[in-house]
Amino acid sequence: MKQFDSIKGLQEYLSGSPENTAETAYEAKLDVTDIAGIDVMLCIAKKYVSLDLSGLTEIPREAFAKTPYLTGVTLPDSVTSIGDNAFEDCKSLASINIPDRVTCIGNKAFSGCTGLASITIGKSAEGSGTYTRENGESKKWTKQ
Repeated sequence: MKQFDSIKGLQEYLSGSPENTAETAYEAKLDVTDIAGIDVMLCIAKKYVSLDLSGLTEIPREAFAKTPYLTGVTLPDSVTSIGDNAFEDCKSLASINIPDRVTCIGNKAFSGCTGLASITIGKSAEGSGTYTRENGESKKWTKQ
C-alpha cells in the first residue's frame, strides 16, 4: 500500500499509473486532516482506488459524493461523524466498516451506493438509513 501525506501526492501518483478496474483498485493510505476536493480529484484521475484515511476525525458532507472510482474506505478510529450524502452515489464502493467512535451518520450518507454489499456499523452510531443495491433492492442499515 502506498502512503501519501497530501491529496496532491495521491493525485500525482494516480496520474502516472496505468488504467485499472474496480477489481484491481490501487490501495493508498492518505494521512491528512482535510479531504476537501478529493471527490473531484478522484473523478479527474479516473483510476479506481481503495483508501485508508488516517488522521481524519470526520467525513464531511458530500466528501465522496458521486465518486464512481472509490472501491473501498478504511475509516480510522479517530472518525466521530459522517456527514450528509458523504458517500452518495459511490457505485463502486463494496463495503465499509464504521468505527465504534462514530456517533453520527448523516442523512443519505450511503444513498445510491449500488455496489455496496455490506455496512458494518459501530456500537455508538446514531441514525438509520437505506441504500440501494445494484439489483434495485433497497437495504436498511442500523447500528448493531
